[in-house]
Amino acid sequence: LDGSQVLTRFLKGVHIDDNVKLTFGDVLTPGDLEIYHDGSNSYISDTGTGNLFIDGANDATLIGTGTFRNNLFNTTLGSAFQVEGTTDQGGSLMVTRNAGASASNQPFIALCKSRGSSLNSNTIIADNDLLGSLSFQGSDGTQFVEAASITAKVGDTPGANDMPGKLLFNITKNAEASGTEMMKIDAVGDVTVSTGNLVIPTAGKGISFTGGYDPDTTGTA
Repeated sequence: LDGSQVLTRFLKGVHIDDNVKLTFGDVLTPGDLEIYHDGSNSYISDTGTGNLFIDGANDATLIGTGTFRNNLFNTTLGSAFQVEGTTDQGGSLMVTRNAGASASNQPFIALCKSRGSSLNSNTIIADNDLLGSLSFQGSDGTQFVEAASITAKVGDTPGANDMPGKLLFNITKNAEASGTEMMKIDAVGDVTVSTGNLVIPTAGKGISFTGGYDPDTTGTA
């Protein structure tokens, strides 16, 4: 089939044997996009020079389940990407970078925000804007409710190559359904315990102040 032909309906299922590749794009081997099963594993291989796009429009991409969950934050909010399972492996994500002999290369997860309203926009944000949150939620039997979160905000006026930040540590108190800020680290390095006490449970231990502390090595501060 070429780009001038469109199949709108199959009367029966389409069967493709193991190790037979369904190829899109360039007719040469390998094709730009290949889908196949080798007898043990299934593959979607993008061997072309462009990017691989998965577009669910306003729907979600689900892994491990066919049921979309829209009960986050004790609301009807869902997620564009959902992973669910009944085992450690089925309900987890892993990002690995094999960096060779380099000590500085690392895997990362980036939570990025722009004030733009369209795809690929890059509009500057403002002081105190929320940047992202790592949310820990548990089911109350009906929906997921947040127990704790770590939230990042802009910590001062941003500019070109200048993005001050602050981290907020939030905990949901007993008999409540949303978090309260318990601790904050601001853009100048000040740590504020907003509520509760700083408890050091071991006798004879406390906070030590030393002028030679290196934050990249073991020490006390």
